[in-house]
Amino acid sequence: MSRRASVWTPRKTRCIWANQGSLAEALKFVPSSHSRWSFAPSTNHGNAFGVVPKFPMPRMLGRQRAVAVEKLEIPSEELLEIAELLRGKATALEEQTEIPSVELQLGFGLLDGLFAIARCLKDWDTRGKGEIIKGGMRNNLRHMGLQVSGVDADALFDSWDADKGGTLDLEELRVCLQRAQERAQAKRDAPDPLKQRAQSLRHKARIAEQAAHLADEADALEEQLAELTANIAKRADVRLGTLLQARMVKPAAVVTHWSNAKGEHAGELSRLDFRKAVLRLFKSHGSSSGARDGDGDGDLVEKTAYSPRFKKTPLTPAQQQLELAKALMSRQSPRCSTPEEQALAREIDSVFLMFDADNGGYLDEAEAKAMIKTLQGVANASGSELRTKQVEARVMRARANKLGLMSREAIEQMDAMDAMEA
Repeated sequence: MSRRASVWTPRKTRCIWANQGSLAEALKFVPSSHSRWSFAPSTNHGNAFGVVPKFPMPRMLGRQRAVAVEKLEIPSEELLEIAELLRGKATALEEQTEIPSVELQLGFGLLDGLFAIARCLKDWDTRGKGEIIKGGMRNNLRHMGLQVSGVDADALFDSWDADKGGTLDLEELRVCLQRAQERAQAKRDAPDPLKQRAQSLRHKARIAEQAAHLADEADALEEQLAELTANIAKRADVRLGTLLQARMVKPAAVVTHWSNAKGEHAGELSRLDFRKAVLRLFKSHGSSSGARDGDGDGDLVEKTAYSPRFKKTPLTPAQQQLELAKALMSRQSPRCSTPEEQALAREIDSVFLMFDADNGGYLDEAEAKAMIKTLQGVANASGSELRTKQVEARVMRARANKLGLMSREAIEQMDAMDAMEA
């Protein structure tokens, strides 16, 4: 066989052996959803005989994160505490006052009209020589009512004295005062970083409070869901209707297939026939996962649901009902020996009696058909209500968790900034 040949299945639906070095053949292994894959498949086969290219798994990180967020539960108490911390930090930032520099104080005074540049040039030239010395500038700033120390005044003078001659002429002083006014205007126009940060923290605090409110609503919906699930689980008609839907029982064929009555009750469904039919449905519905009675004594329930020698993990209530139904069917008797079997039989009989208006123990074809339709309708309505409540609870919890994670990130960022400033 040539090293460049390909081996296909008889109907050419799958390539078993790819030819070496052919990009067209290698691309036949690319799945139809290749655009969602993390990177393009490699066409380097690695040896002289050629191997089937191996492709990476699709990206599932987004879905895994979404599932993790859905399963997360952030209590409302934690979110309210986060909101209080964020609001307290915002208040502390708003109370902080930044003392402007001497140049900015002078520029703010010029902007506000407290003094003018021409007036400063005239008043500061006390010696009439057209120049200002360092000591005179210090006294003039203090006479103007500015909060300035001698060190700050001397530092401002040195920054304005470009030639380092020890004096400032009137033209240099005019330019410096104009520059101080421009810088003050730029400072006033620029947003205050402390106020901006405080506003951001207050916004995040409101998000945390909203997340706490959503978390409370999610808790309430989950409690309603648990209560609804418990109420549905207690209703025998809903459970039986669900079983009839799962087994796709046709209402028109119930009497034909289930009834064994003869004589005057021919064509009618008896309570005993109904119980046996339901038990058969239980048995067939759980036959794929149920245990088997190895010794044939019909003692199935005791060896699975209640005996640790045969069962390592306990059965769920639904699985126990399936095992009880199998035990009843294995005995082929309407009599029930254990309390659990009796309870299951009573539940089946109680559903039958709900539709047996005359308590005669038989339902005609129309009554049996109406019973099956009603049970399936009740099961469908209950299932729809349960699914709706599940979606509501899941969506509310996801919204609360999304905002809660944002609140946690906000408090972590605040702590990180405080650590950097410390």
